[in-house]
Amino acid sequence: MKNARLSMLTKVILLQVLFLLLHYLYDWFPNGVTAIISATNESVYQHMKVAFFAYIVVALIEYALFRKHVESRSTFFHIRAFIAVVFSLLVIVWFYAACAYFVKFESVFLEVLFANIATILVSITALHLEQHLEKVELSRGFKWFSAGMFAVALSEFITFTYRLPWLDVFANPPGW
Repeated sequence: MKNARLSMLTKVILLQVLFLLLHYLYDWFPNGVTAIISATNESVYQHMKVAFFAYIVVALIEYALFRKHVESRSTFFHIRAFIAVVFSLLVIVWFYAACAYFVKFESVFLEVLFANIATILVSITALHLEQHLEKVELSRGFKWFSAGMFAVALSEFITFTYRLPWLDVFANPPGW
């Protein structure tokens, strides 16, 4: 996609706004549909889910606005599928920076401020990667990989909304 796209600043702002809207959507309208795309609790995993869906919405907005300028629909969507997964994983990297480098926030204000800064850093990191990937020719393997990862992540976000996994990220597995 040459020059006709949302600027990085516009996308960061859109991602932040959509992240916040999706974060609270289930609180405002609790039902089965909003549970799939919104946070149903304050776990990091639910924030990863919100990030995943916020990025997808922004990618669809960008495509709707600039589809006539997209050189390859396949490349556009494979990059966005890959970045949607990476975007959700970056939540772990940036959200846990507070745990690694700071003591626990005793102030709700500081915790919310850090969470918003972390979300912005997630967006900036992912969007830089997105821009880089748009400059390279994607292999058939990458396209399969991105589509497969996207499908698995999507199914996990939906499944784990209704049934938590038995394997916790920070706990020893049962029986170990």
